[in-house]
Amino acid sequence: MTRQLPRSRQGGPKRQHLLPRDRQQLRPCAWPAMDRARWERAQRRDNPLDEDGFLADSAPRTVKSYGDAYGLFLGWLDSVGELDADQPLDQRLTPERLGRFILNLRERCRASTISDHLTKLKMAMRALAPSGDWSWITRHPLAPTAREVRASRKPIKEVNGAAILGEGRRMMEEAGRRGDELRAAMDFRNGLMLVFQALFTLRLGNLTEIVIGEHLVRRGTRSFLQFQETVKNKADLDYEVPGWLAAYLATYLERFRPILLGPLPDHRHLWVCDDGQPMKPRGVHAVFDHHCRTPDGEPLSTHPFRHAKATAFMLRDPGNLGLAAAALGHNGVSSVNQVYDRSGGIAASRAWNAIKRKRFGQLFDDDDDAES
Repeated sequence: MTRQLPRSRQGGPKRQHLLPRDRQQLRPCAWPAMDRARWERAQRRDNPLDEDGFLADSAPRTVKSYGDAYGLFLGWLDSVGELDADQPLDQRLTPERLGRFILNLRERCRASTISDHLTKLKMAMRALAPSGDWSWITRHPLAPTAREVRASRKPIKEVNGAAILGEGRRMMEEAGRRGDELRAAMDFRNGLMLVFQALFTLRLGNLTEIVIGEHLVRRGTRSFLQFQETVKNKADLDYEVPGWLAAYLATYLERFRPILLGPLPDHRHLWVCDDGQPMKPRGVHAVFDHHCRTPDGEPLSTHPFRHAKATAFMLRDPGNLGLAAAALGHNGVSSVNQVYDRSGGIAASRAWNAIKRKRFGQLFDDDDDAES
């Protein structure tokens, strides 16, 4: 007999209860007791009597995304009256049920969203039942094909990095000629922020959180940006601040940042609001929304800078995915290839043409003219 579980909204997305039941996810606190115990065990580390859990080294937001994927499957299972709290995992998630779940997702989600969801569901199942083989989840016959995923992706906004660098430098140069000190300090800060993102292409959270002496540090006569525990995948990021930018940075720290800080104690955050408080992600996002535009005039956020960097690396050196991954702070190359790179077939075709030229010589010299 199928036993229904109480649906919990605790900690869930706002207004989730207004969604149709098949779209509501069960939070971990409402999972079957066996699943909750396994989920907690998967996150444990340093247990002298057992190995570290599958998720022990995963960032909290990664763990949450896996849990959300499994919770959505449980919510759908509950909505069709098939959630049995006592049923073993390998009987709860079967190819037949997963197929119906995928069809349900196809009614409302892009193929790229479904593919991402299935990948996270697979990782959740590996955490819950490490001894099982769950690779079939992403290979299910009803799962989106690679062609469907590519076709469904939203177009990435084009970033003109040189133009944004120039705009940032112009804002900093002109700030010193403003009569209003506070306005000048805000303009200089915003210009410096644009240059930082154009050069370092950080995630919004990492760009916002920069603390002097912790993330922005001096080593000898050089300045560096370093991130460790707060990076999404816990990969270490270490960027040297070029000399020309260090001069602007020194001007901001010595002249303009104290104006923004005002009478408040120094909290050491690099980006300061006009009221002296540390800037929040929403405020940093607003700076880019106001000052950055695509060549078509659309506002830019911080994330397209990362797509642009990955694509640039791929176009320059298609065979070196590791270099692009390292530049973005990724542990592996799969997400660079699948998510960030927007070079399409250009990088692959250039690599292939290079191989042809090397092998067949003059027969393919005309390719150089076509690619120029």
